[in-house]
Amino acid sequence: MKIKAFFLLASLCTLFALTSVSNAAVIRSVTVETSNVESYAKEIAVASDIMKRAGSEGVIRVWVGRYAGESAGSVVVTVEYPDMASLARDYETMRTNEEFGAWLKKLSGLRTIVSDSIYQEVTK
Repeated sequence: MKIKAFFLLASLCTLFALTSVSNAAVIRSVTVETSNVESYAKEIAVASDIMKRAGSEGVIRVWVGRYAGESAGSVVVTVEYPDMASLARDYETMRTNEEFGAWLKKLSGLRTIVSDSIYQEVTK
């Protein structure tokens, strides 16, 4: 009986942990090289407008490394989502959005992607 109770408790804890993680905030972080940060930031604002019109829940920001060791001067774009499901919906929506596709083509001459990562918030 004690073994069954232990496994039930362990299963419930695992389920709770997985549920907490699936509801955790998510950030997509893209590090880029660009010779014109101001123009790039303006283009990111255009992307933000396109995303909002398409119903995105993502909040997009542009960062420049100041006190960042070897990464000083690097440009990072983050898009924060309330959860992984929101990011997945956005990915599918933007993948088929013609306006967003045209914007991406325009952007390709302005930057080179160095890294593209997804981070999930540590549950509280």
